[in-house]
Amino acid sequence: MELEELSANPLHRIKWKPPKTTETVDPRVAVNPRQAQELLTAVIYVGKRGRGRRLMALFACM
Repeated sequence: MELEELSANPLHRIKWKPPKTTETVDPRVAVNPRQAQELLTAVIYVGKRGRGRRLMALFACM
Protein backbone atom coordinates (compact mmCIF):
# COMPACT_ATOMS: atom_id res chain seq x y z
CA MET A 1 0.00 0.00 0.00
CA GLU A 2 2.78 2.41 0.83
CA LEU A 3 4.48 1.79 -2.51
CA GLU A 4 1.09 2.12 -4.28
CA GLU A 5 1.52 -1.21 -6.05
CA LEU A 6 -2.00 -2.30 -5.07
CA SER A 7 -5.13 -0.37 -5.93
CA ALA A 8 -6.82 -1.28 -2.62
CA ASN A 9 -5.93 -2.95 0.65
CA PRO A 10 -6.85 -6.68 0.24
CA LEU A 11 -7.39 -7.06 3.98
CA HIS A 12 -10.53 -4.94 3.79
CA ARG A 13 -12.22 -7.76 1.83
CA ILE A 14 -11.82 -10.28 4.66
CA LYS A 15 -14.93 -10.81 6.73
CA TRP A 16 -13.70 -12.19 10.05
CA LYS A 17 -15.38 -12.41 13.41
CA PRO A 18 -13.48 -13.40 16.55
CA PRO A 19 -14.43 -16.85 17.90
CA LYS A 20 -16.79 -17.09 20.83
CA THR A 21 -15.03 -17.69 24.12
CA THR A 22 -16.09 -18.63 27.60
CA GLU A 23 -15.33 -16.48 30.59
CA THR A 24 -14.32 -19.27 32.98
CA VAL A 25 -11.43 -21.72 32.84
CA ASP A 26 -12.06 -25.33 33.76
CA PRO A 27 -9.66 -26.07 36.64
CA ARG A 28 -9.41 -29.69 35.52
CA VAL A 29 -7.53 -28.64 32.37
CA ALA A 30 -5.49 -25.73 33.76
CA VAL A 31 -1.98 -26.38 35.06
CA ASN A 32 -1.36 -25.43 38.67
CA PRO A 33 2.00 -23.95 39.76
CA ARG A 34 3.30 -27.26 41.16
CA GLN A 35 2.54 -29.12 37.92
CA ALA A 36 4.18 -26.37 35.88
CA GLN A 37 7.37 -26.54 37.94
CA GLU A 38 7.48 -30.34 37.64
CA LEU A 39 7.06 -30.10 33.87
CA LEU A 40 9.89 -27.57 33.54
CA THR A 41 12.15 -29.72 35.73
CA ALA A 42 11.39 -32.90 33.79
CA VAL A 43 11.78 -31.40 30.32
CA ILE A 44 15.39 -30.40 31.07
CA TYR A 45 16.37 -34.08 30.83
CA VAL A 46 14.92 -34.61 27.33
CA GLY A 47 17.31 -35.35 24.48
CA LYS A 48 20.96 -34.51 24.06
CA ARG A 49 23.10 -31.42 23.46
CA GLY A 50 21.00 -28.82 25.23
CA ARG A 51 17.67 -29.78 23.71
CA GLY A 52 16.07 -29.95 27.15
CA ARG A 53 17.14 -26.41 28.01
CA ARG A 54 15.58 -25.10 24.80
CA LEU A 55 12.38 -27.03 25.50
CA MET A 56 12.32 -25.66 29.03
CA ALA A 57 12.57 -22.13 27.65
CA LEU A 58 9.76 -22.87 25.17
CA PHE A 59 7.42 -24.27 27.82
CA ALA A 60 8.32 -21.55 30.31
CA CYS A 61 7.29 -18.91 27.77
CA MET A 62 3.97 -20.60 27.18
